[in-house]
Amino acid sequence: MPGQISMTIRQPLGVIGGIAPFNSPFLLSIKKIAFALAAGNTFVLKPSELAPLSGLKISECF
Repeated sequence: MPGQISMTIRQPLGVIGGIAPFNSPFLLSIKKIAFALAAGNTFVLKPSELAPLSGLKISECF
């Protein structure tokens, strides 16, 4: 409407936690991490007990 001003303020939510599944741990973890970091949040990843090395390799890259 004429004469009105609207604003949107984007603020990070804070800490985001993600649990990686055992069947596709690398791809799904990367997708979760990328969206959280792009929004300005911090991310805590809990890798699967059946595939813990993918979480370790992701953390080594960062």
